[in-house]
Amino acid sequence: MDYFKLLDFKQEPFSNSPDPDLFFQSEQHVGCLQKLELSIRMQRGLNVVIGEVGTGKTTLCRQLIRAFDHDPRVKAHLILDPDFGNGREFLTTVATMLTGEKPGPDASERQLKEQIKQFLFQQGVDNDRIILLIVDEGQKIPGPCLEILREFLNYETNDAKLLQTVIFAQPEFEDQLAGRNNFTDRINYYQVLGPLSFRETGEMIRFRLDRASETGKGPACFSRAALAVIFLATRGYPRKIVNLCHAIILSLIIQHRRRADWFLAYTCARQVFPEQARHWRRLQIGTLSGVILVLIITGIGAELLAPKDEAGPPPETTAMIAASQPQSQPQPATVATRPPAPRPAGSAPAGEPAVEPVAGPAPVTVNNQPPPPAAEVSSSPAVAEPTPAPMAAAKVAPAADRWQDLETLGKIVVRNNDTLGEMIRRVYGPYSFTPQNTRKVLTLNPRITDRNRIEVGTVIRFPAIPVRLTPLAARVLWVRTGMTRDLEAAYRLLQAHDKTAPPMLIIPMRDQPGELRFAILLQEYFLNQESAAQAVADLPPSLASGARIISGLDKNQAYFR
Repeated sequence: MDYFKLLDFKQEPFSNSPDPDLFFQSEQHVGCLQKLELSIRMQRGLNVVIGEVGTGKTTLCRQLIRAFDHDPRVKAHLILDPDFGNGREFLTTVATMLTGEKPGPDASERQLKEQIKQFLFQQGVDNDRIILLIVDEGQKIPGPCLEILREFLNYETNDAKLLQTVIFAQPEFEDQLAGRNNFTDRINYYQVLGPLSFRETGEMIRFRLDRASETGKGPACFSRAALAVIFLATRGYPRKIVNLCHAIILSLIIQHRRRADWFLAYTCARQVFPEQARHWRRLQIGTLSGVILVLIITGIGAELLAPKDEAGPPPETTAMIAASQPQSQPQPATVATRPPAPRPAGSAPAGEPAVEPVAGPAPVTVNNQPPPPAAEVSSSPAVAEPTPAPMAAAKVAPAADRWQDLETLGKIVVRNNDTLGEMIRRVYGPYSFTPQNTRKVLTLNPRITDRNRIEVGTVIRFPAIPVRLTPLAARVLWVRTGMTRDLEAAYRLLQAHDKTAPPMLIIPMRDQPGELRFAILLQEYFLNQESAAQAVADLPPSLASGARIISGLDKNQAYFR
């Protein structure tokens, strides 16, 4: 478009279309792409990529197709919307896609499967071809269609699967996988995509500016402070980064400017993400020193960013970005037959977890949820009370090492409309309904013979998983909406406010005498008193009246998941 030439662009740098030419090769995305390609060429069968909205799944999908464009041996097929009405509709679509001929209207499901099977054997064995089926928006796949995909995996020779399948899906897809061990057992490669780090956010923006430039070296459209605002507003999610940067570029063009400062980025962030606007007051006034310290802490070099600003976001920004930074970039998942649990959205930013697993009596798979600090403060905007002084060093041992003897968190009696998946998600946190966690619960409840049909009145016990707190938990504030000594009471509280309150977590904790309590916290943590107090004010009256802002860590507590 002509108006982009005002900034020396030959094309739109922040298009939200999945353009492979604008694919930013972050470490996790490149690793995922390489492992998918390897799995497909080795004809390993089924692969699954999970990611929140805006983590780059669709772009990765297009990039995978592009990787095989010039390989005559590989024939790729793409299903964009797998929300089929029934199994026959799915089979008809796959048969038409593979063979190029639409089956007759009278063809039965059995005949369609046989037609697909014969085609795969002809192409794979006789012609030495690799047939690839890619499914985007995999969370929409109905159960019967998943069963058909599982049957396709039975079409194989002695050393290879005849149909290579890659499913790109949102985290809800794990709900469908949880009750299908015969499907998850066949997953060859499983990857969970997370958001970008601060450094990668800057690198992605720089990459797109260079690609869109007439000269191959894009203009310095974003100041250091503007990049800090972009990262804080988007938390590193690529789609959000693209949308916000697009709005900033348009503002530059309209205002006949060539470079965005922190205030312009802040203003655009409020417009693009209005639901987050009330949390952005802390960025309104500030100094350059905060931004420079951020750059030192996060290791962003001057070669990546634009020349320094005359003004930047406030010093609070330093703490915000430091708390949001990953200690290390998540590594691509290795080939495995079990999907790992993804990080929950809306809690601690991807990177430094608030809790870490510790050795315990059972294998531990811990989701990245925020832990509860111990010291309480008033829910008013007053300064938080200090954390109680710890015990003498000689008497203090890591809490999780002292109290690992706890076998269960408690029990819940099944009521009408309760499901095992819902219970696991609420007790252990978002995205915790995985095959691993399901097996742990079923092992503790051997009387449950059918996880999909649990009778009303059944008592289900939940295993205790010790976790260790990290320094991040000491630097942030949490809003506690309740505290109880009974697991079921905590579970029912979350259930009762499912649609009226922000996402909440159950955090089990145990003090030195051994008393087990359950704190109910908002899933989101806060970096200053003002935003935490605003979150309390936004709660339903029934929760706001008893809500408290808590801060700090109590070394005399042991925490469980």
